[in-house]
Order: sequence, then C-alpha cells, then structure tokens
Amino acid sequence: MNNELNKMVKQLVDYAWNNKLSGQKVNLFVANNGQYFIGTDEQCRKNNLDPQKAFVRIQGGISSVSLISVSLSELCRGLDAKKMRYLWNVLVSNQVVAPNMKPQNVRVNQAIEAFVAACFPDVLTNFYNTVVKQAKFNHIVQSLKANQAKTAVTE
Repeated sequence: MNNELNKMVKQLVDYAWNNKLSGQKVNLFVANNGQYFIGTDEQCRKNNLDPQKAFVRIQGGISSVSLISVSLSELCRGLDAKKMRYLWNVLVSNQVVAPNMKPQNVRVNQAIEAFVAACFPDVLTNFYNTVVKQAKFNHIVQSLKANQAKTAVTE
C-alpha cells in the first residue's frame, strides 16, 4: 500500500474516533485523481455518494475492547514507579489482586479497569488513543492488503 493511502486510512480512523459517531458508519471514497472524501452515510448522501460503494467503511466511535488480554503493566506502562506502587497498593488493599502477584502477570478485568480509571483516568485514555486506535488502523491496512483484488473493505 502506498503512503498516500496509508495517510487517508489514518485520517479515516482519526475522523471516526469520536464517540459522537458511535453507531454510525464512516466511509472513505477515493477518486482516480487522488482526491478523497471521508464522511458518515448521511454526509455521503448529501454529496451524492453511495455509502455502499465506499472504498473503506468502518464503524464510528471509540472502539470498546476487552482488556482481558492486556496485562496491568502493559496498560499502565506510562506510570512512574511511585504511581504504579500506589495503584498496586490500592488494588491489593481492596483485594482485587493478591499481594504476591506481579503486575505483568495480572490480566486486566473490569474491577482493575475501574480502579485504574478512578486513580489515573489518563492511563485508559492514552491506552485507547494509542494502542487501540493503532490496532484499528493496522486492521484496516491489513484488510486492504489482503483484499487488493477487491474494491472495498467493510467492517
């Protein structure tokens, strides 16, 4: 895939990464002359574009993902040692984790996610805006590469 298309897909993901667009499809149209259009189904119709013919079509809104496959140390990698120790003590004192466990062996569950959000809300925001958003972009790029013979990618 060329750099220009990567740039367009990144802009699509950036545009779609908005909770106001939850439940809506966001589309990318690419013209032969290199011009492109990104918009919701409604915006496409206003511009006489059929959303079903979009080059890439994704779900709008911040993706919700299960963090169960993520370790506590991965989720909190931006915290300094003092903040991580504080969070760990909060989790242990509330019996969310056992004191003999290691953060890299603890998988994030709803209780841990709630405590992290309460203690350090930026940790979750940063994780979603970097790791999850990048995974969304990578998924689209990989789908495009796998389907180069096809003309559209739909999620």
